[in-house]
Amino acid sequence: MQLKVKTQFDHLYDFSLSKGIDVVDPVSGRKYEILSGTASNMARHGRRMAGEFFRMLTF
Repeated sequence: MQLKVKTQFDHLYDFSLSKGIDVVDPVSGRKYEILSGTASNMARHGRRMAGEFFRMLTF
């Protein structure tokens, strides 16, 4: 799913799918995480990113 979103929106946002925050809006500086929406995936990201303020995009 991450690659599908990246393909559709790569021209608008800075993507870094392999480390930390997945997407940064270069205009606003807002940070986004792209998650599968499973409980385990969300819990893992929540723990890993506890010190960051970000928005979750779940599918």
